[in-house]
Amino acid sequence: MFDYFEEMIFIAFGSFGAVEAYCNQLIVESGVTQIRSKRKNGDIVMVPPEQAERDASTDEKLKRIVPDLLGIPTPSGKKVWEAYLRIKRKRDAVTHFKRHDQMRHADRAHEPTVLFDLYALDCFSLPEDAMEVLRYLQPGELQRWMKNPEWMRENGTAAVL
Repeated sequence: MFDYFEEMIFIAFGSFGAVEAYCNQLIVESGVTQIRSKRKNGDIVMVPPEQAERDASTDEKLKRIVPDLLGIPTPSGKKVWEAYLRIKRKRDAVTHFKRHDQMRHADRAHEPTVLFDLYALDCFSLPEDAMEVLRYLQPGELQRWMKNPEWMRENGTAAVL
């Protein structure tokens, strides 16, 4: 059972990491010298791409910075944003285990914990959500690796081509 949870946690981290890494790549390789970024206090400042890569949250990168660089609408409020939030919630839940996910009082024993959610999760859903986000960020013709990822659904198990 531990191996299963380890794999599912890895899927959550990997799916979120794929989205974040792609955003970072687009930011740093954008060719611009200054990027508009929002500080924690709400101030908007101009920063070099490398600083935006370090300091901006993945939410901000995905919601505003990358769409501005690509000249595409923000994914926020769209179906693709929900895909991102599903990944983020799972990654956050396994990164920051909260007390309610470690143990339940008897009156709340029926509520699922993060481990139960991972157990019930389709192992393809988070990578598919990540690919949905990455495809949204790829205006025009998709790159070859986005059209045909090495994994696929086959009889409910992951298969490497």
